[in-house]
Amino acid sequence: MIIAKPKDPRRPSLRGALPVALLVGVVVLTQISFDMTAVQQGMPLLAGAFIFYWGLYRPDLVPHAVCLLVGLLQDILSGTPLGIHALGFILLRQMAAGQQQFLHGRAFHLVWFFFGFAFGLWALIEWFMMSILGYPFGMAPMLRYVSTVLSFPLVYALAGRFQYRFLRRGGH
Repeated sequence: MIIAKPKDPRRPSLRGALPVALLVGVVVLTQISFDMTAVQQGMPLLAGAFIFYWGLYRPDLVPHAVCLLVGLLQDILSGTPLGIHALGFILLRQMAAGQQQFLHGRAFHLVWFFFGFAFGLWALIEWFMMSILGYPFGMAPMLRYVSTVLSFPLVYALAGRFQYRFLRRGGH
């Protein structure tokens, strides 16, 4: 008979690092060049959607430092000024974490609507900052906004399954 040892609370768990690894992987995968500029500009910002999800349901897994570092990686790989995505990821995480009491346990369409609002707010801030810095914008921000909001149900489902499978509280 095998008896399971109780988990030592002093021993760090690698499970908490899984969302960070997933975020880094998503950032890298979405920056792979397809030599199709129009497609690349309209790619959804999946890392932002994942950060919003975990900011809402497990903010302990995506602290501000993680949002900052993942955002800086996104900036470096995408060629945007440093800090643009870092600011956006922190904003998305904070908006989600700030609405935990209201959104937790609500219907998905309400969470989706709030994500669209939060991401839209950040898109406006990003557009304003990039305009001040002299970066030209065409339809790319609108395409990215629409594709990201439309991809949120898939991200929500994947993150939910990921959380259930690997990140349940209690460590089962």
